[in-house]
Amino acid sequence: MINDIIKNYEWTPDPRWDNQILTYDRKKFNWAEQVLEVVRELRPRLDSLENTHLYFTSSELVTLRQHLEKFTNSRHFSVQIDEFFYEYVKPLVKCDDYLVQKTSGIRLVVPEQEKLGRLLSFHTGYWTGYSNDMGTVWTPLSRAFDSNTMQVVSWEDSKKIMKRIHLEKLSIDMIQQLCAECMQPVEIEVGQSWLFNQGHLYGNINNTTGISRVSFDTRYALPNGVFGPRRVGGFFRLQHTHAELDRSKIQPGSWVVFVDQNSEYIGNIPHYVVREFLMQTTKALNIKVLEWSNEYWGCTWMPKLLDFVNKTTLNGLVLPSIHAFSGDVDLRMSMFKTAISNGQQLLFVDEQILISTVSELSLLDKLYSIGN
Repeated sequence: MINDIIKNYEWTPDPRWDNQILTYDRKKFNWAEQVLEVVRELRPRLDSLENTHLYFTSSELVTLRQHLEKFTNSRHFSVQIDEFFYEYVKPLVKCDDYLVQKTSGIRLVVPEQEKLGRLLSFHTGYWTGYSNDMGTVWTPLSRAFDSNTMQVVSWEDSKKIMKRIHLEKLSIDMIQQLCAECMQPVEIEVGQSWLFNQGHLYGNINNTTGISRVSFDTRYALPNGVFGPRRVGGFFRLQHTHAELDRSKIQPGSWVVFVDQNSEYIGNIPHYVVREFLMQTTKALNIKVLEWSNEYWGCTWMPKLLDFVNKTTLNGLVLPSIHAFSGDVDLRMSMFKTAISNGQQLLFVDEQILISTVSELSLLDKLYSIGN
């Protein structure tokens, strides 16, 4: 893995994604105003995103981020991101079928965040599971300047520093120090985005400006690229799809939560972790769970799943992911069709995909064709 990370720097980045500014139509994509209204759902008196720290304690910032990412996960926001990418990013990607990050990540930087233990240390996308087939669009929603903004290292300096980091096994403090010697602040206005590659070192320094910075980041991925842990359907979505689940379409009745523990997706995750992940989802969606069940160890032809999909008494199956199966794609698609023909729905929790008809399975076909 270490050698693969260093080897990634043999790649020559597109200069248009090498720390470049993109200016967009702020009236059309008025995200700063929209996000302010979403924050006001929690704090109606908030007058500016720059004053976020005055209305939220440090212990409430995670809850605020979760609240905002429900917005960036919505159909409304996804449609806007698709339009934005089509207008501004597509010309820079040279690919019609690129994928888009399903949920744009919200970043909250408050004054003196280092003292609060919230400092985002310097890192690269390689360390967090991204590849050279992906690019990042970073968009501030409040003033981004001096010490409250993201700090970025050039591609050439990133190559040199990353080699030292891995060869010398450097500490976080040393990484911060090396990056501080050659970093530059991303000083851009609301209405602009910053474009960079996954090999660029970037992070934060302590915010001494006295104001908060709110931003979000969204990535594209090339369809024939390396996805690694950032799976198709789970982390990246197809254009013109969205991650917001329509709960009104979930049919009532008896459901089974099913996990194929032979799949690479599940791997060595403890059973109770997966169980709680799925059961909390069913609770939130008010799904009545009749049974929790695992596939038999070593049975990669998935006999237990086959038994469940053939039951006409079940209303649906709750499944961890479209990727959480040991059987090949043809086998699982055949079982999915059987389940649908028997009146069952299929809920894939990671992707937030609900399948009710055979025609809807075409979405899975597309995702499988890209992700395999």
